[in-house]
Amino acid sequence: MTALLWVFLGLVAAVLVLLIGVIALPVHFRLKAEVGDEARTGSAAQGRISVEVRLFGGVAPPLRFSGGGGRTEPPPPVTEAREEPRARRKRRGWRMPGGPGVGRRILRAVPDLISGELRRIHIDCLSVDGEFGLADPADTGRLYGYLTPVIYAVPSRRMSVNLRPDFSRACLSGQAEAALHLTPAALAWPVARFAWTVFVAGR
Repeated sequence: MTALLWVFLGLVAAVLVLLIGVIALPVHFRLKAEVGDEARTGSAAQGRISVEVRLFGGVAPPLRFSGGGGRTEPPPPVTEAREEPRARRKRRGWRMPGGPGVGRRILRAVPDLISGELRRIHIDCLSVDGEFGLADPADTGRLYGYLTPVIYAVPSRRMSVNLRPDFSRACLSGQAEAALHLTPAALAWPVARFAWTVFVAGR
């Protein structure tokens, strides 16, 4: 009986160590996306994406997930939802916690939440290579003008952006690859500060 107890405690300790390692150590991601143009593939535009995850500071074996590769189909038609009686809608009413003015506090705190999360996501490298075009050449030139600061003013040498406009037709093709890492425990701090500001301090 004592041996079984020690085995159980050892398993619990091992699970706790693994959980702490996943939360407290950086998690590395590598994302790859590819879009094939209709004129090049001879069929409808295709897209593929793959994600590679490495836990425990990047030393664990990679976990790979991939999807796409099939033909893009138009979304199914949206059916209009049947309107429920007013009495039933009133019974299902739900009020957001936080007291009056919680909506305004959320809107004010969301930019700080987003910026706090982005500061904790570290981009190791980014590479984008593609070709795009719109039906109207003027719109293609306008979009290319908007993208020019991103293409020619990348913030570091680890980032490479190469986007080429095609003024002759509407198209989209290319590939992108990004490597980044983050610490899950660090991401929790902006969320906790957001919840405190919205639901506690602002009441």
